[in-house]
Amino acid sequence: MMLRNFQLLAILSFIVLAACATTPPKDKPEPGPEPTDGPTIGGIKHDAKTAEQFIRRYEQLRVGLVNYIEPRNVKLNGHELSGDGVVFRLNLTGDNGAFHKAAVDLAVELMEKNGWDEVQLQEENSAVGHLASVKFESLGMPVDAHPGAHMPVRVVLVGDATDISGGYMYPTPIRNSAGRTVAYFRGGYLPHIPEPGEPWRDSEGKELPPGTLPLLEKRETAGRIGYILREGFQITSSASADDLIADTIELPLSRDIIDEATGQVKETIYPLSVELVPEVVKELDKELAAANIPCRVRADGPHKIIVTPTGVREMSLRQIQDAIENVKVTIRPRSNVIIMFDEELYRVAIYGPGAKRFLISSLNLVIDPFSENAVDRETGRPVKPYPLPFRVRCEVVKRAERGTSGLYGVPTPGNPDPDGNKGEVRLAWSLRNDAGNVISEGDETLPSTDISDILRHLWVRGMGPREVLGFCVRAKEAFALAADLGFNYRKVDLAKLAAGNPGDG
Repeated sequence: MMLRNFQLLAILSFIVLAACATTPPKDKPEPGPEPTDGPTIGGIKHDAKTAEQFIRRYEQLRVGLVNYIEPRNVKLNGHELSGDGVVFRLNLTGDNGAFHKAAVDLAVELMEKNGWDEVQLQEENSAVGHLASVKFESLGMPVDAHPGAHMPVRVVLVGDATDISGGYMYPTPIRNSAGRTVAYFRGGYLPHIPEPGEPWRDSEGKELPPGTLPLLEKRETAGRIGYILREGFQITSSASADDLIADTIELPLSRDIIDEATGQVKETIYPLSVELVPEVVKELDKELAAANIPCRVRADGPHKIIVTPTGVREMSLRQIQDAIENVKVTIRPRSNVIIMFDEELYRVAIYGPGAKRFLISSLNLVIDPFSENAVDRETGRPVKPYPLPFRVRCEVVKRAERGTSGLYGVPTPGNPDPDGNKGEVRLAWSLRNDAGNVISEGDETLPSTDISDILRHLWVRGMGPREVLGFCVRAKEAFALAADLGFNYRKVDLAKLAAGNPGDG
C-alpha cells in the first residue's frame, strides 16, 4: 500500500528527466566480467547472464526526438497565400450543373476584381464542362524567394471538374493574409499532362530533360482532386522582405514537469546537453531527407532548433511537425552518460563513453531514494521511507587512471594489453528478507569503478531492479557520476520493481 501511495510523486523529486521513452537498442551490448552465480530471488536466478540482460551499456542510443521537445511549446510560423481562379477552354472535363453556374458567376466576379478583358471573356466558351472554378494554396514560401522567382502552389478543384490540365487561365493573383498580392499568374495555358511514355514539355512546347519534375502533377486524396503547379505563379516585383519570409517550425529543446495537483508547469528542464545539439541537428536533417521531406535544419541557440521546409511540399506545417515528432535520432554522449530504464523489460541501459562511467566518489544506498520525503496522496501526511532489502556502501578506494593509450586498462582488439586501470571500489553489502533479517552479506573489493561493472557485480549478490535505479540516483546526487537519468516517472512501477523482475535477454 505504501508503494502505491508515493509511487508517482516521490520520483518527481529525484529524477532528472532525460527522455520519456526508450527504444531497445539493436547494437550488441558491451560484455563485462562474469562474477560467480548468486541467489535465486522470486524465482529469478541472479547470475552473470541475467546481470548482462538487466544492466547494459552502449556507446550511443537511438531515441525519438520528441523525448527532447516540449510539444505544447512548438511554434508553427506559416505565411500562407491563397486565391480564387477559373480555368477555361477545357474539353468537357470542367464543372457541371450547379457547379458550372457557380464557376460562371465566379468568372464574372474575378473579371472585375482582376481586370480581365470583358470582350475577350465573352468570347470564351462558357458551355457546361468547359470551365472550372479552383482555389490556390501556397506550399510554403521558398527559402530563396525573390521577385520574379516561381512559386509552387496547390490547385484544388472546387466543383465536380475532373481535369484542368492544358486549360487556360487569365491573370490571377494569390495574396497573403493581409490582402497583399505576393505572386501572380500572368495568363496562359496550364501544362498538359502527357500520356504515359510521352515527354514533358514546357509552356512553349519544348521537350524537358528526362527526370524533370512534372510541371503539373495531379493528386487525389480523400475524394478531393488537386494539383501541384510547380511553375506559373511568379513573385511580384512589389513583394517586400516581410512578404517573403519562409515558413518555419520552432522546436524548443525542453520538457515541462507538470504538477499533478495543480496542472501547472512545476519546472522546465533541458534534457539535451548543449554539446549534442549540433549532432541532433545533423541527424534530424538526414532523417527528414530520407523521409522525402526537404527541410533546412539549424540550431537557434543552445535550446532551440529551427526547421525550414524547402522547395515544393505537399505537407502542411502541422503534418511536418507530426513527422518530426516521429523521427528517431542517434545520440552519442561525450561529456557524461545517459542512464535509461526500459519500463517494459525492466532493463537499465547506460549510454556514453566508457571513460565517463567511472565513479569519482563514494555513496551509500540503504533507504529507497524514491520514498524519501514522500507523502500519502490521500492524506498528505509524510510516508515512512522504505528500507531496501539490498543495501550497499560503495567506497571509491582508487579512482580510474587513464594511461597513455587512453583506454583505462580496458583491452581492445587493437590493444589487448593497454596501460591505465579502471580504479577500485570496496563494497559492503547485505541482503535482507521481508522481516529485515540478513540473509547474506559481504565485504569485498572490486577492481573497477565503472558503474556498470559495479551494478552487474551487485546484481549477482542479490541487488534487484529497484536498488539498481536507486544506486544510479544516489550516484548522481553524490556527484559521483556525470549522468542524466532518463526514467519515465509516469510509467515506472515500483511495486513491480520490488519483485526483482529482470529483462528477458
